[in-house]
Amino acid sequence: MTIHRFLAVLGPSGSGKSSLILAGLVPQLQAEQPELKMAYLTPRHDPLDQLTTAQKKVQNQPAVFVVDQFEELFTLCTEDEQRQQFIERLLALSQQQRVVITMRADFWGECAPYESLKILMEARQTLIGPMNTAELRAAMERQAAKVGLRFEADLSNAILDDVKEEPGAMPLLQHGLQELWKRRHGRWLKTAEYRDGIGGIKLAIAKTADDVYNQLPPSEYPQFKNIFIRLTRLDESGVQGEGSRDTRRRVSIEELVPADGELSAIKALVKHLADARLVVTSRNPVTRREEVEIVHEALIRYWPRLLNWLEEERTHLQLRETIRQAALAWEDKEKNEDYLVHKGVRLERVKGLAQQAGFLNQLEADYVNACVVLAYKQMLEKDEAQRKAEKAQDAARQAQEAAEQAREEAEQAQEKAKQAQEKAEQAQKETEQAQADVKETRAKIKQAEEDIRLVNVQLADNKDAKDRITKLKNKIAKAEKAKKALKPKWADAVTKVQEAIVKAKEAADKAEEAEQEAHRQRELAKEAQEKATNAGIETLKHKNLFLEAQLRNVQTALEKFQADSRYEELQAQLKEAQKKVELLETQLKETHFKSDQEQQELNNIKQDLEAAKAHHHSLNAETQEAKKAVTRLKAKLNKAKLETIRQEVAQVKTGYVFRDTLTEGGLGPEMIWIPAGQFQMGDIDNAGTDDEQPVHDVSIQRFAIGRYAVTFEEYDCFAQAMGREKPDDEGWGRGQLPVINVSWQEAKAYTEWLSTQTGKKYCLPSEAQWEYMARAGTDTRYYWGNEPGVNKGNFNLSGSEWSGKRTAPVGSFMDNPFGVYDTVGNTWEWVADSWHDNYEGAPSDESVWGEEDEKVRRGGSWFNEPFSCRAAYRLSDSSDYRSNVIGFRVAANVDNGASAKESVQASAVKETNAPKPEEATSPSVASTP
Repeated sequence: MTIHRFLAVLGPSGSGKSSLILAGLVPQLQAEQPELKMAYLTPRHDPLDQLTTAQKKVQNQPAVFVVDQFEELFTLCTEDEQRQQFIERLLALSQQQRVVITMRADFWGECAPYESLKILMEARQTLIGPMNTAELRAAMERQAAKVGLRFEADLSNAILDDVKEEPGAMPLLQHGLQELWKRRHGRWLKTAEYRDGIGGIKLAIAKTADDVYNQLPPSEYPQFKNIFIRLTRLDESGVQGEGSRDTRRRVSIEELVPADGELSAIKALVKHLADARLVVTSRNPVTRREEVEIVHEALIRYWPRLLNWLEEERTHLQLRETIRQAALAWEDKEKNEDYLVHKGVRLERVKGLAQQAGFLNQLEADYVNACVVLAYKQMLEKDEAQRKAEKAQDAARQAQEAAEQAREEAEQAQEKAKQAQEKAEQAQKETEQAQADVKETRAKIKQAEEDIRLVNVQLADNKDAKDRITKLKNKIAKAEKAKKALKPKWADAVTKVQEAIVKAKEAADKAEEAEQEAHRQRELAKEAQEKATNAGIETLKHKNLFLEAQLRNVQTALEKFQADSRYEELQAQLKEAQKKVELLETQLKETHFKSDQEQQELNNIKQDLEAAKAHHHSLNAETQEAKKAVTRLKAKLNKAKLETIRQEVAQVKTGYVFRDTLTEGGLGPEMIWIPAGQFQMGDIDNAGTDDEQPVHDVSIQRFAIGRYAVTFEEYDCFAQAMGREKPDDEGWGRGQLPVINVSWQEAKAYTEWLSTQTGKKYCLPSEAQWEYMARAGTDTRYYWGNEPGVNKGNFNLSGSEWSGKRTAPVGSFMDNPFGVYDTVGNTWEWVADSWHDNYEGAPSDESVWGEEDEKVRRGGSWFNEPFSCRAAYRLSDSSDYRSNVIGFRVAANVDNGASAKESVQASAVKETNAPKPEEATSPSVASTP
């Protein structure tokens, strides 16, 4: 250090690195340069702040900067950018001041990614090994001699034999000698005290810790355990059941206080531990907070009690560490909800930890609660957006229907206008024909007058001729009279034709207006549809597939009705025909030129009129009947879906329930047959998460499943028979409560035992079987609809007496259409499948998917919000994970040893409303299908 300004001192933990620098090197340098100052720091979690504080203390004076426990830069500092900046500043400082770092040698590899630091450390480092036996002997005996103490024969050898080749020999030796000094006999340190009193050097520190622990009142045991676990930094790559490189760390004393705990009580306990030299306290120069750390990592290495605590809860502790880091970042950002990073599956995993008393501190508990509140808020917002989108889509559909209706009315108006035009043209033709008849009558009159004149000339004196003349004159007079009578009628006919033309024009105008209205409605429909599209809503393509046949039948009936419902048009035509007949009758009655043929035509028209009237009445009656039939069909359609499901499941509820007899006595779980079918698996209403996608079709074969989750009563029989420890019931009771605190492995072991007891094959249901059973033929979020409702199941905010508190007895709520209970909430249920992040490549049948250790659980629990209890929701945990929110139910496949018919005859429970497990009737013969 007289030549170079940088030195790295490396060595194993407990090799005396810090003592060598602080008691050896620094005093030597200060002896050579009296004005030399020492700036001491450790990186902690905020190395830049620590370095700034140290620089302020020396204020550009000559100094040696001692960065002790340099490994904290990799164990406590979590931000790589801050780590990089600290290294750059430290290396720049070494160009002006002396810099010495001490670091555990096993962290050398962590420095390799930082090239400048790596090069400098390779050139300027000193490796400190553990003291050899002679050095340790000298350190013990000379220090003892200074205070007049003597070692009994062979005591030094016994101590040195215990600590030789140990990397933590010095702190172990220090603690052991201190315990031995407490048990000195005058000036003598005795071998018997060493062997029997403190249990040897390695157990000295553990014994001290155990003595302190055992002297505490039992009420302080959880706080004691929590303190030492929180003062230990877990190896991030460590796995439960395998060796881990755990280290100590400093934390603020506030962080040691559990949620709803008292700071004063924790401070008192920390002081007690510090007095026993198990922990040390200090004050952070930056935050000014009091901090605590374990006195030495030897305690982490050699104290069995702490090792057991860390090993038993390593998985949960690693999960808590993620909460801790996130909560600190959240607090640092003024509790901005953008920093609530635990969501979805991650949130579900940490919520269980929040239920364990004292496991989280107040900040961590507040963070988890904020995550839960945010998740629920986002779920409500998503539901509200969904409802708004559905309303927009309904409005678009209604506008579209209005546009279609307007278009149809326009077409009808156009058709009526066309018919009116045709009638006007027909009336015009009839008028022209009548005018021709008048012209012909006039010609006949002139001819008659000419005949009279000739007769007058030729037969002036003939009496008969005179009579004929008289008759002809009378005819002429009558013809003139008829001619006069026809004039106003022709005028009336012309008027009616003109009126018909006007009406036809009005009808055409109305048709044009209707077409314009239809166009406007179509534009409104298009605009509404665009709004619905902009809201991100697509038409659901796969709903109500099984109703297509019935809808087609109704459509056919409606088309038939529309085809036969032309009575209004016929009625209008009949009225026109009747007017025409009346007009012709009047004309013919007033005209004396009616021939027999004309009379026959008139009679035919009258007959046609009567037939048309009769057909009109018949059509009217048929139309009314058709309307009633359509109304009945529409009413029937509203119940068709649920009725179909209920009819398909009727046999299941009345004859397909069974319980197998166990060889050791008693009955197995109550089972129920689930019919074969197809369904869409996954987030079919776009209300869920990415792991519920893509939605895919699945075909399911007939299988049996437990009507209820396995109860404590059923599981305890298995545990007792197999000599297993019975799971904790959290003080809620056992009996007919669903079993909890069982892992996937234990659930699988139960099915294997059940198979052995019955001679049939039981298993956990596959994930596809579970969702098919839970949906029970419905396509909504819950089997009763899309809204959670009140008191429908046992889940958080459900309104039941158990909601958010604990489990409910099985069968406490209504069953689903398949006759299965408790598929929404109460407890999560293990299924056979392994976890996949989505359904890409998922089976299209009921097959179990994957053999990985992370297993799927479904259904939600008493602790979860409604969103997590949907039929499509998925979650996972390792196969050895236990929790008071997780249970299971069993399944059996159709090829389970006997035919379905035989099983029903042999083991069916024949009640229409099947009883709960405690009330179930035992079958006469126990045979599982």
